[in-house]
Amino acid sequence: MLCIARALVLGVAPLAVLARRNAEVSVHNAVAELESEGPFEGEAATALSAALEVVGKSDSEELRRVVASFEPQYMLAGGTSQAKDSLMMMLMGLPFAFQAGGIGTRIPCLYRLFKGEPGSELTTVMRYTDGLTPDGPVSPESVVTKIEQHMGKYASPSRFGEKPIEILVTGPDLNGAVYKNMMGRVVGRASDPESMKNSKDIDDIYDYHVADDNVILMAVEKAQTNPQNSMIAPFASKIDPTGKRTLWVKTWADFGISEQGADSGRACADVQDHFRQMDFVKPPGSPETFWIATVEAEPYLQDQSLSLQERMDRLEAAIAKKEAKMQKFIDGWKEQGCFFDFEKNIKVTKLRKYLSDLHSRQVTERLPQLVAALERAKGGMKLDVKGLQEKLEMLPKGDSPSAELREFTGMYKLIFDEQFIGERNPPALGLSTDEIKEIQDREFKMTAKEMASALLQDWKNLQHESYDEAFGRKLEESANMLQYPSANEQLSTTGHFWSHLTNIYMLVVRSLKELIDKTTLSWNLAATGITGGNLCNAASREARETFLSGASQKGLALLEYGIKWLLEKHVKVTHNLVMAMPRHEAYARDVSMLAELDVVEKSFIDDWTASFRKDYSEQLRKATLNVQQAKILKTLHGMENLTTKSSLAYDLTSCEDIPGAEARGREAFPACKCKSAKEKLFCGVEHVAERKFNAMDVKELVQCRYSEPYCAVNPSKHDLRDLAVILNPKPTIECDKLYEELVDSAVDLLTMHVGSQMYFMIYDTMQ
Repeated sequence: MLCIARALVLGVAPLAVLARRNAEVSVHNAVAELESEGPFEGEAATALSAALEVVGKSDSEELRRVVASFEPQYMLAGGTSQAKDSLMMMLMGLPFAFQAGGIGTRIPCLYRLFKGEPGSELTTVMRYTDGLTPDGPVSPESVVTKIEQHMGKYASPSRFGEKPIEILVTGPDLNGAVYKNMMGRVVGRASDPESMKNSKDIDDIYDYHVADDNVILMAVEKAQTNPQNSMIAPFASKIDPTGKRTLWVKTWADFGISEQGADSGRACADVQDHFRQMDFVKPPGSPETFWIATVEAEPYLQDQSLSLQERMDRLEAAIAKKEAKMQKFIDGWKEQGCFFDFEKNIKVTKLRKYLSDLHSRQVTERLPQLVAALERAKGGMKLDVKGLQEKLEMLPKGDSPSAELREFTGMYKLIFDEQFIGERNPPALGLSTDEIKEIQDREFKMTAKEMASALLQDWKNLQHESYDEAFGRKLEESANMLQYPSANEQLSTTGHFWSHLTNIYMLVVRSLKELIDKTTLSWNLAATGITGGNLCNAASREARETFLSGASQKGLALLEYGIKWLLEKHVKVTHNLVMAMPRHEAYARDVSMLAELDVVEKSFIDDWTASFRKDYSEQLRKATLNVQQAKILKTLHGMENLTTKSSLAYDLTSCEDIPGAEARGREAFPACKCKSAKEKLFCGVEHVAERKFNAMDVKELVQCRYSEPYCAVNPSKHDLRDLAVILNPKPTIECDKLYEELVDSAVDLLTMHVGSQMYFMIYDTMQ
């Protein structure tokens, strides 16, 4: 039991960044998880689905916003007529996805599936977020008709919208998930203004709906589409260059597959190569493509003489038939010793189960936040949540000690994060606002200035060998300089204590310029080069020795102590809030559990503190190594209006877009010329054309890809030239000034570094 406790608490790694990272949806190793993940079933799954159903049907915007912030959404996207609707039906197991040829879908359709009570009937509720149709329950048989009618409101005048239709479906045999079916992407034709507008509108809608990190993009395209003509791959690679939240699906995978079968007479290598060539062009690290034999739009899908259950059964039978066809293809080649990388990615039923389990796991990780939102929204909700709360009680208690501890660690992490970020009161369920405030006040009833004074007093009382009174005064002076509003309010009210500490640290490090002795030089000529004594070598070495000792080291000891001091207070508040919650009363009395938790908390604080010390020490060692750094910093600060600009930063639609150019008589653009007969065309510092030129041909030149063209007698001075001169491997240095330049510039670099390191620790650390 105790081993499980430690493993789970350590696994939580309660940091603000890890809360976001854990909530992020990723498809890395998705194929492996398809094989290894166990089911999320039983009463807990039903209770969780019931909670989400209340959220979906309620009028509480807060509830909907909370769930939307972490609930995975699977966004089906691709060109027109790529079988997205058929794939949607197969993933849901429901025969009523809206199907239309060409551009039939004009706004997204978002399907929320909820697992209902065993034996219950399938019900549907539709919400029209654009307000053009009243919300309300509808019969499952009328869903397609309702969608079609609403789409018609966007047909005349022809337009597209980003606000989706939400279809909430509850049924005993459904797998909980959220699917978002998008309109097909189109390529606008320059000769057709309407098609260009449609293309841009749809791209904007795609960008809007894929912006959240919890959206998994399902890139959908027919298996017969040449990758070079893909409508979705370029978009997917742009918005997800790492491939971590994109699933790739080829539809119609069985079309013409007999021509590639084991008895087709084709060689194994040729068939393997065929599938590789027809696969998407994906970012490195992307998961394997799913090759799905999609069902056809047959009459039974909307046959009103059949019950909905009969149509669902026929759909499942059609899916099984398609999967068997793909499996036969795989097995036939396997008998001949020929294998395919996508063998495990041919069954939509397996993909459906994986997506549903992933949805449940992601939502369960944020269950305390969902419960807290339900508590807050209770008063204003039209629905009775008493029965729901009773069901939700099953989740914290769980079916096993590990499930119970998972709930505990999830709550610990949530309170830690909210307390750390300071955006709202930590959601310690069962405690009043006054009770939470009283616990926070024990450690954080102080302003930023008072925090610095308390930290310094404890540091002084510690009688550490690195204690330095002058450095301590600098810390207090720095805290007094913080004049923004939250710095003058109590930390227990506003939070932000890590931000205050970061700002104080940057000011303290900058004050090293006043604390480091820069007046005496021994000019130790033992620092020699191959030609004998060298003043520059001596100055550089003494700057390094000065910077690595004295005030810098004393400063490091104080900064390290400050981090540990602050984290101990924060962890103590988190610990006390978690243990004060009524549901954790048993944990608060469990001496063994508390001892294990103390070990974990101390380990976390020690690891974070050691991480800061290591990184800061490394920066101290590097700080004076570049003898050119003072001149480089000065040059960088003075550089602006760089000549080198991205090719995406400028566009040419007329000759006047090019400085110094004009139209060439009556000739149409892109025929241009420089206004002055003495001028030529340059890109950057390179001569690319004479006075007369074709603007579009010029833009395609390599020299003009990252530099805008301009007319001039001589090329402009490149803004990087001053920096390039400094970067001479044999620099000219004034040795008598080098010592002071190195110390001052090293302090500047260290100031920026300590700020970056503090932000890194809270937002991007892997600890």
